[in-house]
Amino acid sequence: ILTTPLEGDQRLLSLFSFGSIPNESDLSEEDRLLFEQLTRIRMASLQASWQQFNLGLLPEDAWRLAERRIFIIYDSCQFRDVFERTSQPEFLEYVRSNSSSTCEWIVVMLKDYLEQRHITLASGRSSIALEREYWKALETLAYEDGWHNWRDFFYRNILPNKSDDMPLASHVRKSVTAFLFSEYDKAR
Repeated sequence: ILTTPLEGDQRLLSLFSFGSIPNESDLSEEDRLLFEQLTRIRMASLQASWQQFNLGLLPEDAWRLAERRIFIIYDSCQFRDVFERTSQPEFLEYVRSNSSSTCEWIVVMLKDYLEQRHITLASGRSSIALEREYWKALETLAYEDGWHNWRDFFYRNILPNKSDDMPLASHVRKSVTAFLFSEYDKAR
């Protein structure tokens, strides 16, 4: 059931790599959603391995391989929320108690350097994390262009020009920079 929507999707091949996790900021919105679904599938399989090992149905060496894959995903931090939403409580407790990563550096980085705001895309609710200076620039551009808020400006002037192969945050930064250069050129 989990794999049915992904059957035959060749884009998965570029996202699937043993021992590594793609950088979320390098993924387009569509690829991020695909990778989240792939992570859900992996978690279901790895959680089943954990259950089989605890029942004595999976040999120790097979379990160690599965366990290593579990911690590659969990300790990478960027998709930890997907992992935690899809795991049974007992399994999640095992993983949390044996993980070597607290992901605190991500929380510190987000809090100190980035501001996250929510948006609605065709694929559903999402969020964008940008430096505060980009948010200020976006708000200023929206106001000066006669929009009531940054979202109206975003949906009208930034989102329609996004290509599928560029991550959303990168596209927003690029667009805001282009708008600012355009304004600068007009003022000269």
